[in-house]
Amino acid sequence: MDIKKMLGDSYKEDMTADEVIALLEKSPELKTAESYERELEKMKTSVSKANAEAAESKRLLKEKMTAEELKAKEESEELAKLREERDAFARQVTVANYEKEFLSLGYDGQMAAETAEAMAKGDMQTVFKNHKAYAEKIVQDTKTAVLKDTPKMDGTGNHTGNVTQEQFDSMTYTERLELKQNNPQLFTTLNES
Repeated sequence: MDIKKMLGDSYKEDMTADEVIALLEKSPELKTAESYERELEKMKTSVSKANAEAAESKRLLKEKMTAEELKAKEESEELAKLREERDAFARQVTVANYEKEFLSLGYDGQMAAETAEAMAKGDMQTVFKNHKAYAEKIVQDTKTAVLKDTPKMDGTGNHTGNVTQEQFDSMTYTERLELKQNNPQLFTTLNES
């Protein structure tokens, strides 16, 4: 440090140390440790105040974001619930439509419901198993109906038929002649009654 430059025109060659110190203390360019401490305190206070304001702004922003995020989460959950309800309703409609179709094909109520449910789930193994059981039932029912309506043969090769007395009484002459030729024993039994 050059004291001549610091004191400028106030400097004299024969100055004592006490005079130099006194001039330096009065000089606005030179700051003492106390003035540095005061300035440092002011800066610290300003920085602390700025940090507190920033922290408060951050907290308010976080609260606001949290409220927005909470609202978004609630909306998302509500939307998911509505989608779930819509999907469940659509599934019920699909099952009901399938069940209606199976009933129109002749399935019994329980089998139609079970098959419709399996079809809606994509369980084709159950659908085919039930369809096979339904087809077997149709074949069996058809055989039973055909056998019921088929005239029976007696030991002589004549049809015994399923002709009741009422049916015989309402037959025309031609029908009675045909019965007499095909099954004389039944004709005699019914004619004598």
